[in-house]
Amino acid sequence: MKIKICGLTRENDIEACIDAGIDYLGFNLLKVSKRFVDIQWTSKIINKYKIASKSVILIDDQVSLSDIENNFDEDIILQFYGKNYENYQNYSIFKPISVTELKHLSDHNFNNTKNIKYLIDNMDSALGGTGKKFDWSNLDNIDLSNLMIAGGLSIGDIPALKDMGAWGVDLNSKLEIAPGIKDPKLIEQLGRYYE
Repeated sequence: MKIKICGLTRENDIEACIDAGIDYLGFNLLKVSKRFVDIQWTSKIINKYKIASKSVILIDDQVSLSDIENNFDEDIILQFYGKNYENYQNYSIFKPISVTELKHLSDHNFNNTKNIKYLIDNMDSALGGTGKKFDWSNLDNIDLSNLMIAGGLSIGDIPALKDMGAWGVDLNSKLEIAPGIKDPKLIEQLGRYYE
């Protein structure tokens, strides 16, 4: 199972994630977010720690393709909140969808997507990041082997989602002391959990 920690804003948290062997590190370029970081800082950090292939950049339609191309190489992953993700064919995409939308796509074969992994979140508002879980019974009878689950997850939720066959989990608020400030002890615990 893949582990993603999103909403990173501090270098010491990034170093803790790298030390713990976290698979994906999420950087939020959405200006409406409490965990917003600017594109130049994000690019500098990714280059400094050589983590392009582990980096997931949260963007929307306000971030242009040229902004992405001028600041990152094609190894990064884009978590795209918007309608125009088809314009980013050279990149791997994490496409957030709500559990309600997932139900409507229940006949869709999520394993036939070339460069897209779907991230299932609560999405009570326009974006995820509510810190609230959705009803996991909505995942019954769905092949989760290409899906990442988000939404108020803590370390203790991982075994059940692993047993359900989820490809990955996205943790954020339950690892925080305050928005964007991760608890290094929890990151270390997460790393030990998967040694």
